[in-house]
Amino acid sequence: EKIETIYEQPFSYIEEVINSSVPADGVSERFLKAKLKKADGTEAVDDNDSAVEFSVSSGANFGEVITKSVKVTKGIAETTIKSKTKSGIMKVRAEVANVPINEFNIYVEPLDPEVISVENAPGVLASGGNSRSSLKMTLRDKNGNIAHRGTNNLTLKASGPILLETDDEDSETEGIQLSSVDGTYVVTVLSADSGSGTATIEASSGTTKKTISI
Repeated sequence: EKIETIYEQPFSYIEEVINSSVPADGVSERFLKAKLKKADGTEAVDDNDSAVEFSVSSGANFGEVITKSVKVTKGIAETTIKSKTKSGIMKVRAEVANVPINEFNIYVEPLDPEVISVENAPGVLASGGNSRSSLKMTLRDKNGNIAHRGTNNLTLKASGPILLETDDEDSETEGIQLSSVDGTYVVTVLSADSGSGTATIEASSGTTKKTISI
């Protein structure tokens, strides 16, 4: 798979970017190809001497350039970028003769969710229906990145003397159905009007599951 970036000297523009995303798995690679153009707009196919310097101008935590200095062949320089395990936007810069050509974004994306992390879980709620607390849940991949790639669904099932206050997006399906594009979910937990003891919330997204005890 190629990310095709076409430059013009002394100025440049990105004509086309193909598949500018890579999974944050620490092993995936993408090829980058830079085509040099002359001032008249024609490709510099007679240039076999210039060197293109590739570098990560920001987002070095997310990926790296494997070969940084590449001598052109028929006006073309090609290198490889490799992802790391943290997701985010990596900006790759190319220079010729110390003149910055352009920067473009590589999106290092989180993997599929494998963990449901919990924040602000109420350890204790007073019985009687007057106690409430906010509960935040976040879907993360195996490397701890928030799983914000696409829409993720979460199912909640409560048992014991508690109630969950949130909008159920599918009342015909068992449990409370929630969806999120940023991987986070916030619900309000209320004590029931009567009863006491241990309550649990079962959270699941696909095969990823989490039990929260209150």
